[in-house]
Amino acid sequence: MERAKWKTMVLLVALLSPLLFFAAPPNASWAQLPTEINGLVKLKGGFAALENNRSGEAFTDCFAMGSPACNAPGATLNDGTTGFNVGAGLDLPLWLLPWGHVVVAELDIGFSKFSSGKSFLQLIENGPTTLGGATPCGSPRCATGTKPGFPGRPQEPGVRHVNVSTVNAGISPKYRMDTLFGDDRKFRPWIIPVGWELQVFSPPPNSMQMWEIGGVTGVGMDVHVWERIWVGVEGRYHYQYTDHTGIDGNWFTAGGYVGLSW
Repeated sequence: MERAKWKTMVLLVALLSPLLFFAAPPNASWAQLPTEINGLVKLKGGFAALENNRSGEAFTDCFAMGSPACNAPGATLNDGTTGFNVGAGLDLPLWLLPWGHVVVAELDIGFSKFSSGKSFLQLIENGPTTLGGATPCGSPRCATGTKPGFPGRPQEPGVRHVNVSTVNAGISPKYRMDTLFGDDRKFRPWIIPVGWELQVFSPPPNSMQMWEIGGVTGVGMDVHVWERIWVGVEGRYHYQYTDHTGIDGNWFTAGGYVGLSW
């Protein structure tokens, strides 16, 4: 119940957040902004961490049970929570505020991989090559770990690698404090109070629903290097507004990026 109230409050803030900027009308339009304020195309990468691991699910490791369908030798739990993140982003400045700060619309996409285990599922390797057909062993079912694979396509018997990953694509309002460290705008800290994301989880959870409507909050800083080249650091927390998947799939990302202003 408390979690539902928390999600409702965050969702309400996300819906109302654009209104926070109306109290300070812009003094310049996007077309009038100088190059050092205008858009930024970014490529980024870094660290990713799940809040909770996804071990014990049907598709991550066949429930990790010892049933005949879930007894692959050499299988490992997909209980890892840390990995890497890669992505890209686009900053589109909207308003130059009277005190020099800028309101930005950010488009962001990312891929995070957290864990890679060998599935406990035996049905793929030890069952028939076609539904209702014979196995390569000439019997209804191959012995555990003995299926030879298809002609010309030798396979590792018994297990298959399963990667736990997430893809996100979203749009967020960003408040960029361009003049916090001086009027030259060489250091630009920023904050994303609340944003919107479409989140896709792989492999599918037990509910078979792979997507969520989620949100993101984050902080970071742009640093000017040379002419149109920028670098930066950032940290983000990705969370779910809905419960389509039935899992707690919240995760963190942190890292750096390289950008080109235009």
